[in-house]
Amino acid sequence: MTAPVLEARDLSISFGGLRAVDAVSIAAERNRITTIIGPNGAGKSTLFNLISGALRPQSGAVFVEAVFAWPGVGRVLVDAVHARDYPVVLAATTVSAILVVIGNLLADALAACVDPRMRRLEGTK
Repeated sequence: MTAPVLEARDLSISFGGLRAVDAVSIAAERNRITTIIGPNGAGKSTLFNLISGALRPQSGAVFVEAVFAWPGVGRVLVDAVHARDYPVVLAATTVSAILVVIGNLLADALAACVDPRMRRLEGTK
């Protein structure tokens, strides 16, 4: 068995008094077909909405294996959090913060080039 590329653990959600999804866990492996079957009203669509993020689960978590299309990085970070491996968590947080800063700098520079209102007026300081 290979490591799953998508894993949902103990997802649960209720609508009023109706428990639509109750502690469902599922793992989808790379290059494998994973199916969810059940009768109408069994909670299949609600489960997909929980996995996709369209609905927020009341309990449980969804893990995606690939971050930034680097296979394994997501799993390494999740395992580091569970193992309380703080240097790895700090490194991943630092890298993501640097990427956010670089992205913001690039967006501001491109906006200054494209938007004439942001260009410096000639003759003013």
